[in-house]
Amino acid sequence: MRITVDVARCVGSGMCALTAGEVFDQRPGDGKVVVLTPEPPADVWDFVREAVDRCPVAAIAVSTDRQPPHRGRENPGRRGEESSTSDEV
Repeated sequence: MRITVDVARCVGSGMCALTAGEVFDQRPGDGKVVVLTPEPPADVWDFVREAVDRCPVAAIAVSTDRQPPHRGRENPGRRGEESSTSDEV
């Protein structure tokens, strides 16, 4: 399974980072979600699902799609980097 985020939708509430801090963080400045581990180990998936459920704007999703992540920009998912509207990290 893989985590995808819609960074444009994210409001920076931090529920994801509070619920599953080993998988999610927030960008400095705007607080938008950063996925630290796009394909986390099985033992944290319950926390990931809870984080998805707690997101107030449904900006985080879990998919079973095994396609490689979007490579439209260099080094996707790096902290502090601008992101596109819909980004797979």
